Amino acid sequence: MQAGLSIQFLNGEWTSYMLQILKGHFVNIVDLVDAVDSGTLLVIKFTTRLGLSKYTRRTGQIFDRTEAKADPLLKAFLIKL
Repeated sequence: MQAGLSIQFLNGEWTSYMLQILKGHFVNIVDLVDAVDSGTLLVIKFTTRLGLSKYTRRTGQIFDRTEAKADPLLKAFLIKL
């Protein structure tokens, strides 16, 4: 496992509890949406913006910014790469 990331299991749908779990961390929005949609509910959390940026560029998992801005919960996870 890379330094600066941890794995967090989530149960349930979008809730304020999830935001509390993820507060202070950076997550890839594509991973987050896929986890919730699939019921796997496995999310990789990064402690730094740089860690998330490198992961996102390496995997190519970039969520549409306009779509994310339209959802208040997803908007909270937007970063500049």
